[in-house]
This record gives sequence, structure tokens and C-alpha cells, in this order.
Amino acid sequence: MKRLCSSVSILFLILFVQPQLKARTNSAEEVRAAYGVIARVLPSHQKDFHLQLIENSDSTDAFEVEASHGSVTVRGNSAISLTRGVYYYLRNAAHCQFSWEGEHMDLPKVLPDFKRVRIESPYKYRLYYNLCTFGYTTAFWDWKQWQREIDWMALHGINMPLAMVG
Repeated sequence: MKRLCSSVSILFLILFVQPQLKARTNSAEEVRAAYGVIARVLPSHQKDFHLQLIENSDSTDAFEVEASHGSVTVRGNSAISLTRGVYYYLRNAAHCQFSWEGEHMDLPKVLPDFKRVRIESPYKYRLYYNLCTFGYTTAFWDWKQWQREIDWMALHGINMPLAMVG
């Protein structure tokens, strides 16, 4: 149990807390964290996604996504914006879904082309969870359930989950 809490805390720090800090420690870790989500969610297509960090003019998240000839390029200013860009592509170009109840992630062998789009969040923070969910539901999860939930949050652009762990 102690190891599970430690692993959850580290993943939370990389994906959610670290991008909010004024001084970024290592942008390569953010890209690596985003690639980790892709590897778990789309293992057969992880090589088709190319992620790059960009700067945004203000403090909110932004991403750009485009695809051609089976190769998808996502540019974002944080690990969360990168994974949100991947999910934007999956929903809008490939008609996929990753939800609490399951997923429909059947992709064609060659990923569909997608015209370049840029999305900027109007909100700096996107909060998730409440006391009841965190206290009555997640307290009984194992690592597999936590990892899936953290991947879900990253794909859906959540950057401020309630985390009442001490």
C-alpha cells in the first residue's frame, strides 16, 4: 500500500503539479510522461505520435495537432496539453473514446489525416473530483485502477485533481 501511494504521488507530481510550478524542472520528463500515456492507451500506435513542447503566450494550456500519412504531430505547452491534444485527435479524426466505463480505441492501421488545429484553454485550472469520490471510491483502488484514472485525467485535460493524500 505504501508503494502504491508513493507511485500515485510521483505520477501526480509529474503530470499535474510540476507543470503548475513557475520553474519547470525538466521538459523532457513532461514529454516522457505524455508518451507513457500513449504507450498504455494505444500500444500498437505509439510510434505514430510525435510530441513537442511549445511555449504559450499566457499561463493557460494550449495544444496544436495535425496528421498526415499516418503520422500525428501534437505540440503542447505541458504534459497535460500534449495528452489532451492526442485525445482531441483521437475523438475528432479517429472517432475514438476513452471513458470511465470503457473505451473504443479501434484505430485503422494507417491513422487518418487531420488538418492543423490549435486549441487554447480559457481556464488555467481544470478541477476534478470531490470529497465523496475521493473518500468513498478511490480509497479502495489498486494501482491498475489508479493508472487508468490518471491516464483518463491526462487525456481529458484535467490539471488539478483533488488529492487528499498525506
